[in-house]
Amino acid sequence: MSKTIENAQNDSVTKNIWPKVSVIIPAYNAEDTIESCLRSLTRQRYLGEFEVILVNNRSTDNTVELAKNQNVKVIDAFCSQGSYYARNVGLACSNSEIVAFTDSDCVADKNWIHYLVQHLTQSSQVGAVGGEIRHLERNAMETIFGSTLGIKHIKDENPYLVTANVAYKMKVIKEVGPFDSTFLSGGDVDISWRIFKKGYQIAVEPKAVIYHFPRKTPWSFFVQIYKNGLGWAKTRRKHQIEDSQALELSLLLKSELKMLGVFSIGVIKCMLLRKNRNSISIMIPVFSAILNFAVIVGIIRGYKTVYSKEKERSLKD
Repeated sequence: MSKTIENAQNDSVTKNIWPKVSVIIPAYNAEDTIESCLRSLTRQRYLGEFEVILVNNRSTDNTVELAKNQNVKVIDAFCSQGSYYARNVGLACSNSEIVAFTDSDCVADKNWIHYLVQHLTQSSQVGAVGGEIRHLERNAMETIFGSTLGIKHIKDENPYLVTANVAYKMKVIKEVGPFDSTFLSGGDVDISWRIFKKGYQIAVEPKAVIYHFPRKTPWSFFVQIYKNGLGWAKTRRKHQIEDSQALELSLLLKSELKMLGVFSIGVIKCMLLRKNRNSISIMIPVFSAILNFAVIVGIIRGYKTVYSKEKERSLKD
């Protein structure tokens, strides 16, 4: 019979067989959420040794001061701005067998590390493990977006895990290389695909749960989804994956604009006539259309940027 976490807490033999883990969190102006994040990580019920590394990526608020009140290692990453650059700085400071990642606006379940490591160490063929991400909804704005924006693991011929909830074997990272720091978004997809192409399994552990604080403003959601579109295009081009939908983006864009217009007119009418006071339910389809519009614009811009750079390189050659 396998031991439960509670029964193994004081078992020194059990503790010695669990690999050392580094939890790396990139942070930029995260004073609103960093204390909750770090508190959840320092209180992990993991049987082995682990450390928490906060990588300060040019924060100008009180992120660092708040982090220093917690039992974590704080390092600076000032040479470049970007979460994947910051994650690579964290990787360079780790000598652990396993590296786990989450974000500064996330809170980890108390057994998060345990379940990730437990799954990751079951087989030498598993190179990366991710878990479930749930939204923390705190106000009306976040309720709207929380109902329209889900974080999902894609299970197809090109599986990937997101860095809000993932753990990698360090030897696998050394084999495939660190994150591509040129990505604004999608660097987690890129490294997942590189691991998968090396023959390792990309696995999901449902018990390893992370809770995510949704963004508070429509603009912040729009920007993030736009960046996702940029990353989608860049990743697929880098890995030479052709997508037939890319040829139909202009039609999709026109469709989303039309949908957005129809929904907006309906909302305005309802507000003027006061026939529906449930403003949240009215606004959900409008915001959904806005988010879809943002990702399509990002994809179009992403492909345009990639093709422009390829053309410049070909002219130089």
